[in-house]
Amino acid sequence: MNQELVELQRGSSTGVIILDCMYQDLGQTAYMDASIEDTYLFRYGNPIFKSKLEQLSSNGKTTYFVIRRIDALITVQQEKYIGLIKDREFMGYSIPSNVIIVFTVASKESLKNIAPNLYQLCVVAF
Repeated sequence: MNQELVELQRGSSTGVIILDCMYQDLGQTAYMDASIEDTYLFRYGNPIFKSKLEQLSSNGKTTYFVIRRIDALITVQQEKYIGLIKDREFMGYSIPSNVIIVFTVASKESLKNIAPNLYQLCVVAF
């Protein structure tokens, strides 16, 4: 993993794509599976990741929000994450500026499974 390239995305409207086996090496991390059902994702009116992300990022250190196995979803399902990257917002919740948004894929070959509209908003860091 190219850690320097990952760090350059702090506060930007760009996501990062890494191999799934590498996400635990990032540092201060909140993560969820990309295939989480919408009913669970928005269970209490806020995204399920909101409290964990706010708790971790409150110390001002670089925090990573990892969405695992994005390549396992079909294109339409992946596109719900475009606003998260582009606007740094998800259903009214703004992502803190010290958070880097990271997607994981199973292998280099599975990069071809990333939705083009999402892929163009990301850098590949492996």
